[in-house]
Amino acid sequence: MQRGQHRIARMEARAKADGVVTRHERAMLHQAQARESARIQRQKNDRQHARWQDKRWQHERYARYGM
Repeated sequence: MQRGQHRIARMEARAKADGVVTRHERAMLHQAQARESARIQRQKNDRQHARWQDKRWQHERYARYGM
């Protein structure tokens, strides 16, 4: 995640280096940000850790109500 965000920050710095961000550079930045956002969303919702989170939630629920 940090690598993707760092890459976008470098792209922004290069685009701003000459003082003008062109329409093409803006479009490329927008596309890169959209791709990174989608990648983060996929990683967040890939259910890799969801089972653990569900069990933790159930454990807390049962502990709270004495079940």
